[in-house]
Amino acid sequence: MKIKQSTLNNFFDFLPAARPLRLDKALEWELQPKFSHGRYTVNLKGRNTIEIEERHCKKCGNLLYHNGYNPKQPVLDRTLGKRYYRVHRKRCPRCGEIKPNYSVLAPTHGHYHENFKRKARQHYINGQSISWIKTTLEVDLEVPIPYTTIVNWVLNMEKPLKNLLSTTWLPLSGYLHHDETFASIAGQEQYVITSIDSGTGFAPRSTVSSRNTKRAHREHFNRIKRPNKLVIKAIIADGTKTYESLFNTRYLKFAIRTQCLMHFKWRSSKKLKKYAGLGETSIKPLPKKLRSFRKAFYDVFDSNNETSAYVALERLRCFVEKANKKYLTTLFEDIESRIPQITAWQRDLRIPKTNNKCENFNQYLQRHLSFKGRCRNQKALGRICDCRTYKHNRSRFNSYLDKIRRLRVEYEHNAAVKPFDNTLKGCGTWLFHECRRTLASLEKYEMFWAEYLEIVRRKKQTGPFKHDH
Repeated sequence: MKIKQSTLNNFFDFLPAARPLRLDKALEWELQPKFSHGRYTVNLKGRNTIEIEERHCKKCGNLLYHNGYNPKQPVLDRTLGKRYYRVHRKRCPRCGEIKPNYSVLAPTHGHYHENFKRKARQHYINGQSISWIKTTLEVDLEVPIPYTTIVNWVLNMEKPLKNLLSTTWLPLSGYLHHDETFASIAGQEQYVITSIDSGTGFAPRSTVSSRNTKRAHREHFNRIKRPNKLVIKAIIADGTKTYESLFNTRYLKFAIRTQCLMHFKWRSSKKLKKYAGLGETSIKPLPKKLRSFRKAFYDVFDSNNETSAYVALERLRCFVEKANKKYLTTLFEDIESRIPQITAWQRDLRIPKTNNKCENFNQYLQRHLSFKGRCRNQKALGRICDCRTYKHNRSRFNSYLDKIRRLRVEYEHNAAVKPFDNTLKGCGTWLFHECRRTLASLEKYEMFWAEYLEIVRRKKQTGPFKHDH
C-alpha cells in the first residue's frame, strides 16, 4: 500500500489530500462518492451476461463474492423471438446477496414482453374469454401461454379499474335509463343492474346481485350517487314493479318515474296476437282486421300532449269492452293506471320516450363470451361489467367535450350580442368548470389505458446498451 507524506501538504497546496493509514478508512474514502446514491451499475457483457461492475459493497465496503448465475429466457415482442440471459449474482459476506434493478436489460420478474399482457387485457375488454385469448395469442404471436398466466394478467388490472370507476367523477344530467339483465353463475341466476344517463350517455358502475329486489336497486342508486353527487331527476324503466315503492322514500323522493313506451307496444302486440289465435311469440304478422285495434293502443303512446292521450285512451276503452277478454282488460287497466308516467315526457322534454340506451348496453354486456355461463362467482361477473363500463365511458368523453366547447362558443356569441341579458348569467362559469372536470376525468381514464392497455412501441437504440441503476 502506497502512503503519501502528509507533511508535504503544508508546503505545496496543489498536492492532493493525504490518504489515511488505516485500510477500512481508505476504502471508505475511495467509495464515498458512490455511497451517496447507493445504486449499482449493471452492464450487458459477453455471452449475454448481466454483470454488476462494482467489486465492493456500497453499504459496508466489503469485497463482493461470486454467487453463481441465474438463467433468463424472456419472450420478446412479436417477430423478435426469444433471448437468453445470465444474471451474474454477487454476494456480500455481511449484507447478503446484491439485487440490483436490471429491468432495462432483461425482465426482472416475468418472462413475457409487456405487450403480451396488454394485448390479452384488450382482448378481454373487447369480449373474449380467457380460453379464446389463449388461442388468439398462440395463433397470432406463435407463443403458447399458460391459462393461469393470462388470468393473472387480467386480475392485475381488476383492483385499479374498480377504484377508477368508483372514484372518478362523470358528467351526469340526472335523467337515467334503468334496467336489469340476468346472467348465470354455476347454474344460478344473477342479476346485473345498469343505468345510463340519457343526456350525456355515460354509464356509472353496474351492480351485481343474486336477487332482483328493492334492496338491490336501492344499493345501486346509492352507489352511483356518491362519487358524482348526483340528484336523480327522472328514471326511465320498463313496466316492472320491483322497486316502485322506492319512489315514496327519501332515496328517490323527488324523482319522476316514467315508462318505456316501446315495452307497452310490445305487450300490446303480444296480447293482440293471442286474441287473434296466434302465439304471443309468433313471428307471423297481425291479421289486417285487428290492425285498427293495434293502432288504437299505439295512439295512446304516440300522442303529442296529455289531452290527446286521454282522448285516445277513451277510444281504446270501446275496443277493449267490445273484445271482452280478461287479459286485454288487465292490460288496459295497467295502461290507465300508468298514464301519468306514460305522458311524463310531454311535461319535460329532457325525458326520453324509450329505454333503448339501457337495452343496447345490456346487449353489449351479453356479447362477452364469459357473461352468460362461464363466470364462477360474482366477482368475475363484476369484473366483466367494469371492463365494459370503462370502454363505453372512454369512448364518450371526446364527443361530450366537443358538445361543451360548441355550447361555450355559442354562449360567448350570445353574451357579446346581448351583454345585459340576465338569463346568461353563470352559464360561462358552469361551462368552464364542466369542461375542466371532464378533462380531469378523461386524464384518469387515459392514465389507466397507458399503464395497463396501451401497446408499447419499440424505440431505436442509440449508443451502448448501458444503464446506471
